[in-house]
Amino acid sequence: MRDFQGFNYVNKEIKNSVENTQLNDKFVLLNNGITVVAKSVNKVGTAFKVNDFQIVNGCQTSHVLYYLREKVSESLQIPLKLIVTDNPDVTNNIIKATNQQTEVKKEAFEILSPFHKKIEEFYLAFEKEDNKRIYYERRSKQYDNSKINRMYIITLSTQISSFIAMFLNEPHSTKRYFGELLRAYKNRLFQEDHSPYPYYTSGLAFYVLETFYRDRILDQKFKQFKHHLLMLFRIKVTGEKMPPFSSKKIESYCNELLNILWDRNKAKMIFIELEGVLTNTFNKSKLLKRQAHVLRSFTEELIPSLKSCKKIGSVIYYNDLKGYGFIRIDDDQDDIFVHVSEVERSLNRSHLKNGEKIKFSIIDTYKGPQAKELET
Repeated sequence: MRDFQGFNYVNKEIKNSVENTQLNDKFVLLNNGITVVAKSVNKVGTAFKVNDFQIVNGCQTSHVLYYLREKVSESLQIPLKLIVTDNPDVTNNIIKATNQQTEVKKEAFEILSPFHKKIEEFYLAFEKEDNKRIYYERRSKQYDNSKINRMYIITLSTQISSFIAMFLNEPHSTKRYFGELLRAYKNRLFQEDHSPYPYYTSGLAFYVLETFYRDRILDQKFKQFKHHLLMLFRIKVTGEKMPPFSSKKIESYCNELLNILWDRNKAKMIFIELEGVLTNTFNKSKLLKRQAHVLRSFTEELIPSLKSCKKIGSVIYYNDLKGYGFIRIDDDQDDIFVHVSEVERSLNRSHLKNGEKIKFSIIDTYKGPQAKELET
């Protein structure tokens, strides 16, 4: 459920029961001890062989005893509960019931879902490359005893808020306590059929944005709108329309975002541009400035502001067989590549006519600038 929580009230009580020699023989009565849940067990004499087991409680006790290992006497005994069941619901109920000596908020049990392990492992798949490396901390204080810098760690609460802002278009909601967000978005978050790509993408976007604030690349006075920038970044790069989180198309959709985020210079230029959109909207808005970051109405003002930054051009070439063409921006003779996949996604057709007027956004990809979010 979590790593060692330090010497909080409960752990101080455990420490006291070890240090106080008069309480040593009562330790077994005063402590929850260690709980092991196994799917099967074989008993041979006085020995037990457990199979496919989990140690579901005892982290706090074990850490305190190790800390005081020089003071532990032979009279101190630890209760050990061995439970055998192959019912996963029973196992989860046992975990919840046995983790009550040190307070665990109800929402922390969210990580019992296998999907969180899936996200954690997906994050680790990018560990070897510096520009891609971040870690998902599904268990509280999971990395506290490691050499990993905290800046690389995406906590459960950060994962929730960044995903809701970036992929659900609701950055104004992210100031709420993450337990409330879990309850409010329970049918839209951490679903078993979801791809892990949007979760890693939103986590990485949050990390990249935080580094830009830390390095003073972006204006600190608008830092409270960072979740709004996550939403704007997605719309700017890949457009408002999005495949379902359970579809295969979401992987390529997220890869467009990741190709920008992995290239910090490209990401920096886009976030600087989006900060301008945010500033202009903020200055024009009639909403109360100090409340704008938590208002849905301000979020609704931002998206049209982003779209108003689109370029207007004319189709100068388009080949149906090859599936691509070029749009020339009016007034400056720049030609921008456009792919059939974007034509289909934005306009629900696969053809552009020569001379046709198109309104569009531009993103920088590893192949060069491309037209996105086409409008006629």
